[in-house]
Amino acid sequence: MVDKIFASATEAADFIGATRKTIVGWIEAGARPALNVDAWEFSDAIRKRCLMVYANRGIPEDDTELKSRLEAEAKAIHNGIGTAFYAEYLARMDERLRHMSPGSWLKFDYLPESTRLIREMLQETRQEGESLPAWCKVIGWREYDDAAGDLKRRQVRARLAAEALTAEYPPPPGFWTRKGDEIFIGVGDYRIALRNKAIPTQIVRMGSSHGGNLALSKEDTVAMLKRGDASYELPELQPGPEQEPEKPGLFSRLKAALH
Repeated sequence: MVDKIFASATEAADFIGATRKTIVGWIEAGARPALNVDAWEFSDAIRKRCLMVYANRGIPEDDTELKSRLEAEAKAIHNGIGTAFYAEYLARMDERLRHMSPGSWLKFDYLPESTRLIREMLQETRQEGESLPAWCKVIGWREYDDAAGDLKRRQVRARLAAEALTAEYPPPPGFWTRKGDEIFIGVGDYRIALRNKAIPTQIVRMGSSHGGNLALSKEDTVAMLKRGDASYELPELQPGPEQEPEKPGLFSRLKAALH
């Protein structure tokens, strides 16, 4: 799949019509990637265009009967995934695009229109009076971006847990500290952390990151986390238990008595 900019609704409809058979053919031929990686490790280009069926449990090796049953069920699910719904979606979207006027095409937002069409198609499968689940709703780009950022927000928030906050600078791996308007996270090697996209780059302070520490903008980090939870507050370093003042020694008591 490639990104393409269309000059008109007709051109977009023609492109969909010309590629529909090719796309459906690929899927029917078994073009379904299966990799043992986290579902979110697939690129956005893949996740936006595929139905991700992901299981985080392995098939047991020491139970032959259960293993055979699970393998059979997995194959049944795999073989049962067809393209009829997708083909119908393309046909209906093709029809909608062809009836759009040039003026309306300039204001066309395909994400709400696409999710609205999918919702209509799913509603047709329900019995009379039966409603769709709450998650099946029309969404725009703002809702999509917020949902897509939830995983990164959870990851950053986990790294900035209160129990991992330390006064030590630089912080050791697995810990973090605050210094001025920056946050420093111990990551072992900040270059590897950046390459693995462990932290969203928009909150990283490249100039302050060094060695085993990744520097973040405190303002940008808190703003990002608040978009997921408006009540979020960055943890503060809690003071340690108060210590009793040392009792004066013999020399101090004699000195005080002489004065």
